Amino acid sequence: MAIKSTYFMHKRIHLETWHSPDGRTCNQIDHCLIDGRHFSDVIDVRARRGANIDSDHMLVVIKLRYRISRACCTNPQQLRRFAVDRLTDGGVATRYRDELETELQGAPEPESLSLNDKWKRMETAIRKVAENTIGYTRKQATNEWFDEECRVVNEEKNALRAKVIQMKNTRATKNAYKQALARQRYLFRKKKWQLEEEASIEIERYRSIQDSRKFYKRLNDVRRPFEAQVAMCRAKNGELLTNKDQVLSRWKEHFEQHLNDGADDGRPPEQVDLGDDGVEIDLPSREEIEEALKYLKNNEAAGSDSISSELLKSGGPNLVDALHEMIQQAWT
Repeated sequence: MAIKSTYFMHKRIHLETWHSPDGRTCNQIDHCLIDGRHFSDVIDVRARRGANIDSDHMLVVIKLRYRISRACCTNPQQLRRFAVDRLTDGGVATRYRDELETELQGAPEPESLSLNDKWKRMETAIRKVAENTIGYTRKQATNEWFDEECRVVNEEKNALRAKVIQMKNTRATKNAYKQALARQRYLFRKKKWQLEEEASIEIERYRSIQDSRKFYKRLNDVRRPFEAQVAMCRAKNGELLTNKDQVLSRWKEHFEQHLNDGADDGRPPEQVDLGDDGVEIDLPSREEIEEALKYLKNNEAAGSDSISSELLKSGGPNLVDALHEMIQQAWT
């Protein structure tokens, strides 16, 4: 192992990693250790005085030449979800049903359309009406307590700390920074406490009205820590895959190996002849389609088209007729 942080020439202020409370002693006590095999991978090690971490230690920055992994930097388009909770309001549900019936009646479908084309037209109509009537859900902010007041206090504290770095022997500047730091910590604790109180009141309200879904969702939001989304996986040899196409190819390989019969030993999958028992089964009736829609579960995750079961159940008779026609065509 090598203490790599002592190998680089810097100014003394860029080597010091700790300041004593009285400001008289400054030492380099935070170091970077690396295995000798990767000795040349570290390009530079230095302290960053400008980063304010509210500590008597300075932030130590290490520059590496060796690239461990390359994360995908593209911003994938997030799937927007409709605010289906608004359909519980009778007026909103009636408006959605009436507009959807008008939309489905407006353009008659020619008989030559394929099943996929019919579904695309129905999907477009549902999404258009849902966007106009109920809209989309809003993503809940993670740091709801950090508002404009917190930002102003934080900027004042950082400005005073910059003066302390430039004139660290000035007692007045140090005292002003300590007071600003105390004000910031008190305000942050107060804002977090207020947010916890509001969350407790909201959770209790959901419990009192016996809305178990929102009750447990809000409770989990409070208890569950932040979890970063990882869009990577490992190949068979243990190599970390970060490219989107490579990750999809690896998942395809994984499922082909575990789900396809005979994929491990090279044998073709066994073919089973089901035959024809000669029994004629009638086409699905409209009543069956309507009954099946009633038994769809609410609050289930929607697919890539964002059409959930609530949007289908509230669509009205014209939507049932269109679905019945499509299912009969698919059955045939």
